[in-house]
Amino acid sequence: MSEQVLYDGVNEKSGARIAVTDTRVRIGNITYSMANITSVAITRSPANRAPGIVLSFLGIVVIAISLFYMDEPSIGIYLGAGMFIVGLIIAALAKGDYYMRIGSASGESNALQSTERGSIEPVVEAIEKAIVMRG
Repeated sequence: MSEQVLYDGVNEKSGARIAVTDTRVRIGNITYSMANITSVAITRSPANRAPGIVLSFLGIVVIAISLFYMDEPSIGIYLGAGMFIVGLIIAALAKGDYYMRIGSASGESNALQSTERGSIEPVVEAIEKAIVMRG
């Protein structure tokens, strides 16, 4: 009996080739047997907003220093306000990563990573379909 291909594509983040059949999952050079896969799920790591928050805080510090210690505070106020605004923009634009977690008898592992959930969902759906086909 030949393998039925359920998904074939490339991961945009790593460039790894992904193939899901009814008997195995291949991600790059790692192959998982469908018989050993017990679950598959999408998880999300939070965005790292720390650089933007630190830059905004430094902007506030620059504004405070320029107000209290400079004879002509306007340059420091503009610089601090610019740092504050850029820091807020950086923090707002930070994105978390999505991971495809594969569960097996030996535990769970992150098998695939992407900044877009939509690029992982078809792979997860194909693996879920293969699990159902397996019975």
